[in-house]
Amino acid sequence: MKMSNDPKEVAAREGKKIISGLVPFTMLLSYFDDLASEKVDTENYGLVNKDDFRKLNIEFKSMVQKNIPGFENELYLDRDWLALPVPKFSVLSSMEEHPVNVEAAKIGYNPNKVRKKMMVTAYSIENEELAAELNYGIQVNVPLKEKEYAYYAYYVGNHIRADLTELINSADYKNEIDKTAKLESFKETVEMAKINAKEEFKELDLYAAIEARAEIQATEKWMKKQGDLKGLN
Repeated sequence: MKMSNDPKEVAAREGKKIISGLVPFTMLLSYFDDLASEKVDTENYGLVNKDDFRKLNIEFKSMVQKNIPGFENELYLDRDWLALPVPKFSVLSSMEEHPVNVEAAKIGYNPNKVRKKMMVTAYSIENEELAAELNYGIQVNVPLKEKEYAYYAYYVGNHIRADLTELINSADYKNEIDKTAKLESFKETVEMAKINAKEEFKELDLYAAIEARAEIQATEKWMKKQGDLKGLN
């Protein structure tokens, strides 16, 4: 690089060589099943190998780890909107479709996976009257770390699955013939399940770290706003 007139061109060329050498190696590793993979008990698959399911890989370390047999199974399972583990691609599958998914397709409900960011109100005051008077509380979107997201997605999906299962088995829902009304019931149930799941999640010890990051973001947001206001003056 020191001898070249364009160090960037040399760096780019050597970088491509390194990447081309790594890609075949990671592809080769992906063909091997993990030995002695632990078993997981799943609602729609039964007792199966953990290696059969996709893993979360939000952080850089996990993106590398997912390509290494044996180490991949130390990662958290990737889950769908009902907190059920997502299988790796396969032509054949023993999965039985969950009744909630079947009903969602019938009424035209399009589910969404849990977002990897959480809306947090930093510096909020519990007393509503005082909060209104002082105008405290700054809303920020906090990116979740892998462990936080794994737990949060599990809580949300479990609540949604349990509440929607109760809904579709209720007499009122079964007797309803209007598809639009059923769809609205679905949406309301999902939103309430998300709220309850978030409140339950906030009781976990790991939520303290999310709150701490929210306060940092809120402080930066407030300082930027003050700077923008000074610029207008």
